[in-house]
Amino acid sequence: MSPWQPAPAASSLGSLRGKPLGPCRLEVLQGAVNPYGAVYFKMELVDREGNTGVPPALLGLFSHGPYPAYNWVEVMDFQSQVAFPGGTLDLGEESVYHQLFQYLADLVPPGGHLMVEYEGPFWTATREALARGIPPLLTPLGQLLQKIGCAERVRDWAIAEGGREGPRKLIGYKAFSPQASQQRQEERLQELRDFLARPPIPGQEEAHQKALELLKRDRRR
Repeated sequence: MSPWQPAPAASSLGSLRGKPLGPCRLEVLQGAVNPYGAVYFKMELVDREGNTGVPPALLGLFSHGPYPAYNWVEVMDFQSQVAFPGGTLDLGEESVYHQLFQYLADLVPPGGHLMVEYEGPFWTATREALARGIPPLLTPLGQLLQKIGCAERVRDWAIAEGGREGPRKLIGYKAFSPQASQQRQEERLQELRDFLARPPIPGQEEAHQKALELLKRDRRR
């Protein structure tokens, strides 16, 4: 028997099976459970003729539990190019991959979090931005987390030794309550103010502009 089986229809992961993504639909398979109770899953694309693309678009871990912090999704690998018999589908189009990650964000309840690795080639711009000292929220991946509702706090989890912690990743949190949301919002805005207060260096101009836009948006609320 294959270690990968279709996610049960009644499960959270199973609810994503058949969802549209570009010209294809999603198939979600789940595999082994890790030592901490999270289940491995992969998301494949199936075209209109029933062909399954290779490689899988996404590989991850899903955790569900009774406490907010126990509920999370980790994206361990994202492939922006998926091959079919008739050609290759590019998932790098913003509207397409944003939809894919929105499906995952919708599985995360208040108080949970979404983790996305940024070691892969698709996230080169994020990796370079972080290396230049740009706050995680202002990177391309951080902006994606904000758009899909997982940016009450965005944290860079860069563990040099790797190991069980896996690749470097950004963690986007959902607030547990309105009170927590207000507190996190002030922390997020202060991070932007601190960034703007530093003397700009080459390569940070676009991030400075984005920080100004976010602060202006907050003042209009």
